[in-house]
Amino acid sequence: MKTTIVSFLMIAFIAINGNIKAQPGAALNFDGVDDYAKINKATMGAFSIEFWMRTLQTGPTGTQWYHGNGIVDAEVSGVANDFGVTLIGNQIAFGTGNPDVTIFSTSNVNTGNWVHVCAMFTSNPSGKMWLYINGVLEAQKLTGVSSNARSATSNVNFGRIQTGINYYNGDLDEVRVWNKVLTSCEIISTMNCEMTPPNSNLWNYYQFNQGTAAGNNTGMTTVPNVMGGNNATLYNMALTGSSSNFIANGGVVSGISCPSNFINVQGNSNDVPNGSVSTSTVNNTNFNTLCSSNTPLTNTFSIQNNLLSTLSVGGFSITGTNASLFSVSTLPSNTIASTTSSSFAVTFTPTTGGSKSAVVSFTTDNCNAPTYSFAIGATVIGSPVISVNSGSICSGNSFTINPSGASTYTIQGGSSVVSPTANATYTVNGTSATGCISSNTAISSVTVNALPTISVNSGAICYGKSFTINPSGASTYTIQGGSAVVSPTANATYTVNGTSAAGCISSNTATSAVTVNTLPIVSVNNGTICSGNSFTISPSGANTYTIQGGSAVVSPTANASYTVNGTSTAGCLSSNTATSSVNVNALPVVSVNNGTICSGNSFTINPSGANTYTIQGGSAVVSPTANATYSVVGTSSVTGCISNAVNDSVTVNALPSVSLSAAQTTACLGASSIALTGSPAGGVYTGSNVSAGAFTPGT
Repeated sequence: MKTTIVSFLMIAFIAINGNIKAQPGAALNFDGVDDYAKINKATMGAFSIEFWMRTLQTGPTGTQWYHGNGIVDAEVSGVANDFGVTLIGNQIAFGTGNPDVTIFSTSNVNTGNWVHVCAMFTSNPSGKMWLYINGVLEAQKLTGVSSNARSATSNVNFGRIQTGINYYNGDLDEVRVWNKVLTSCEIISTMNCEMTPPNSNLWNYYQFNQGTAAGNNTGMTTVPNVMGGNNATLYNMALTGSSSNFIANGGVVSGISCPSNFINVQGNSNDVPNGSVSTSTVNNTNFNTLCSSNTPLTNTFSIQNNLLSTLSVGGFSITGTNASLFSVSTLPSNTIASTTSSSFAVTFTPTTGGSKSAVVSFTTDNCNAPTYSFAIGATVIGSPVISVNSGSICSGNSFTINPSGASTYTIQGGSSVVSPTANATYTVNGTSATGCISSNTAISSVTVNALPTISVNSGAICYGKSFTINPSGASTYTIQGGSAVVSPTANATYTVNGTSAAGCISSNTATSAVTVNTLPIVSVNNGTICSGNSFTISPSGANTYTIQGGSAVVSPTANASYTVNGTSTAGCLSSNTATSSVNVNALPVVSVNNGTICSGNSFTINPSGANTYTIQGGSAVVSPTANATYSVVGTSSVTGCISNAVNDSVTVNALPSVSLSAAQTTACLGASSIALTGSPAGGVYTGSNVSAGAFTPGT
């Protein structure tokens, strides 16, 4: 406020003293009578003509542009590939020829205010026309327009129809001829400022910033083309006074230049050009060299809005080879006021080693940079990935931790040699030769295996036998002598050590005691028996016996031998097999006489075949009174064997009873023998059998 008051006072002071300094020219006034300017024109397949105008003039009426007062015009009589921008009534008319097509503004432009006009044409792929007033599209023709390039006439006139009629009465500023069709954004973003060369698409550009406003400019007969060459030649201009001369306060304030970058990004207060493909730590586009194990790093960027209007931004994205490693971590404001800035941040998360690159992009509503993008990158030194051994030890032993993958290591507890008493884990971190800390923490797991406690059997064997040592409590064993099967000849002990499946040696030494029992020596009796008798085998020298045939009492019928084995109380089988020999003596075979006697006589038993005999009744002379049998048993005087009993049969015949007559008796007395018949029949009697009156049967 203070500045405004001071300025006003200064102006008032200067006015009072009559010393107001002349202003430089900023626009060109045409008097509508005979003023005009002329430039050369090339054949144009597409163009955009824009300018600022200020007028109170009302143009002629008509249906085609060439009926109006020419402002920027290239009209040619007859059918031609020409064009022009004129004032018809109070509207702008833009037309092209062959065929003649004209479009009109909807706004009134003869208001005495500065109005921006942009007329555009293209012949490819078909003829089209557009007309913008103050940055707003008011008319367009997309069909029925000639697709011919604008080749007619070699001149363009400012301030009249090119054929020399219909002069424009008003002011003109910032005339630009482009060789392309502008976008609405391009029109809006540059219409309020002065362009600065170079610009490959801007052919002709006239700012009218010459001379002294309303001063004596009679020495100036051309208006320079800011782009170089093809200056505009002035015709019939008074170039003095307030009319037909350069004037102040043009459509664009002189000296307000369109920025070379309407929007700009800076990092670390240094520019980051749109579309840049190289990166640098100077402007934060390069995150420098990091270890892959580093924490994420964030760089900040500032969006500078150099426009004269508010800038809208959005659509932030990161693309490219390593896009996943970068992220937009802080967004700027969606709208950025004119000549201000807003910041955003990009965070890089290092992972594996190598050169990393991506592209940051965002969209704007500025036509010069609808998409703003720039490369970002970093160099990542791969952090070491370490590995470490794990293992197992036996209780009481030590374990050596051997990490790999880095240059130096930090091991939990400080030492690589550990002796845990129970299962344990140890963390290990590594650092590379470049100082990068390992991206991982390796863990060494140490299993502590208990020492096995073994036990072993003891026992007894019989001499000459083997004993199997059966230890338990471990997986494998070391037995004194090398074998689990032993055959000691005397009582012995064997030491046993064990090893677990984990390779741990037993904490104790077990002892197997083996007792060796002697073998019994068996003896046995021999003997002789008579056939039919039994013999008892009586072994000695052992505890129990095994006798051939299964019984100690045998009854062989002939000479025989029987094997005998013995077993001691310790269960040992006798070292020998004893043999019991049994001789079998045959029984004497006794034979005896049989006979017949007459009753009353005696009979002598005469046995044979033995040495002595035992006769039933005790006497060899028997006098049975009836038929009789006598048992006779003989005994051998050599073997003492008694024969089987033999029966001696004695038949006793009864004496006959004979009655004779005297004559018979007399007759018989003198006979040497008498044959009798009758009872007893068959008797033969001799004289010796004859006794007084009777006969005794003889044998």
